[in-house]
Amino acid sequence: MRLIAIHTGADTNLDHLGVLAILLDIPMIVTDPDTFQTAKRFYQKLKCILKDPLDVSLQFLTSHYDVIITSGRFLSDVMLPLFDLLFRKKIRMIYCPHGNSDKGHSLKDHPSQDVSLVYGQHMLDLLEKTGALGKISSYVVTGNFRAHFYLANKSFYEITCQKAEASH
Repeated sequence: MRLIAIHTGADTNLDHLGVLAILLDIPMIVTDPDTFQTAKRFYQKLKCILKDPLDVSLQFLTSHYDVIITSGRFLSDVMLPLFDLLFRKKIRMIYCPHGNSDKGHSLKDHPSQDVSLVYGQHMLDLLEKTGALGKISSYVVTGNFRAHFYLANKSFYEITCQKAEASH
């Protein structure tokens, strides 16, 4: 099974999607040059590939991958039917959410998801309370994988922060 993480847009989702790609030891396509530079600086173990958004076509994805992991909440809703309709290929889309809102307001208009990562019981309860859980075909409870990643790389991030503070 061929997996890829796809990050589009600004670098705000790197701390979730980039970390997950490192932990799964899979590459991540990035479509923004600034995000690519940020990824190379702060996530040195990430197999990061910079691609023009036009090069990340449905045909490219179906010919190279079976599973796509993304933090784009609408991509699964839009792309899944097209993979099947145009290429007759079943692609799995895994949604890696960015954050876990305590209020749940962002979940009220939650789009359909193929597979969604859930950080824990609190997030699962919010999905249930807002009705978003019914829009998710399946989910995987991951726990706080970002905390484990940080602890494993704590010295790197402490040194990086000290260098940043010293330069100000």
